[in-house]
Amino acid sequence: MPISVNGHSVTWLVDTGANISVLSDAEAARLSVAVPAAKGRANDLAGGAATVGTGMIRRMTVGRFELRNVPVIVLPASQPPWTDLPAGRQGAIGLPVAIALQMIRWTSTGACRVGTGTSARTTAPNLAFDGLHAISRVSLEGTPLDFVLDTGNQRETQLWQRFRRDFPLLAAQGHPETRRVTQVGGANDREVTILPGIRLQVGGLETRLEPAVLFSTPVGDDHHHGNLGMDILRQASEVAIDFTSMSLMLR
Repeated sequence: MPISVNGHSVTWLVDTGANISVLSDAEAARLSVAVPAAKGRANDLAGGAATVGTGMIRRMTVGRFELRNVPVIVLPASQPPWTDLPAGRQGAIGLPVAIALQMIRWTSTGACRVGTGTSARTTAPNLAFDGLHAISRVSLEGTPLDFVLDTGNQRETQLWQRFRRDFPLLAAQGHPETRRVTQVGGANDREVTILPGIRLQVGGLETRLEPAVLFSTPVGDDHHHGNLGMDILRQASEVAIDFTSMSLMLR
C-alpha cells in the first residue's frame, strides 16, 4: 500500500498478522524515525525470536487518514525479510494501523481503498479479536474453523496442530516434508505434512488450498486451526477487511 511516513512516500506491506508495525533500521534512518538505544524482544508465529529496537513514527498518512505517534519495532536491514527489498519497501503496517483505517479493500486489478463505505457488499460478522490476533471464521465442509488472518503471509496458508487434532483422518493422508519459514525471528526449516487439497469457505467464497500444508510445533499455536495467508485471498477478485462490522468479504 502506498503511504507517507514523516513526509516521505513509501510502499509498505499491510500485515494483519503483525501486532505492531515494523521496518528496517535503514528505512528508519531514511525516514527520520528515531530509534532509542533500548532493545526489546519479538516473537513470531514460526517459533522464532529476535532482538529488536523500537521507534515512533511522528506522522503516517494513508489515503485520507493521518495517524500520529505510531509505534514500530525496528529490525536490521541485513536480515530477512528486508534483504531482497529496496529502500521504500522495507516496512509493514501492523494490525493496530489496519484497525485505525476501519476498512481495507483491494481488487485483483490493483485498486486499493481504505475507510468505511468502500465495500460493494457486506457479509455476516466473521472476524474477532483473540488477544493480539485478528481471527477469521472459515468453514470446511460445514465445520467452522478459526484462522489467524495474516495478510503478511505471502507464501502459503498454514494449518496448525489443532487442525491435526480435529481432522485426524485428513492429516493421516499426508506425507512428511520440510518448509523454510521466514519471519522476524529469521529463517528456519520446519517439519510439515503435505495433505491433499481442501476447499475452504472464506468470506462468502469457496477457495482451494492446494497443497494444504500442516505444520508441526513450534509453528503456530494450539487453539487456532491455522494462519490464513494471501494464497487464499488472491483467489478473490475483491477482498474487504472491515473492522467496523468485523467482517471479511471475498468475492
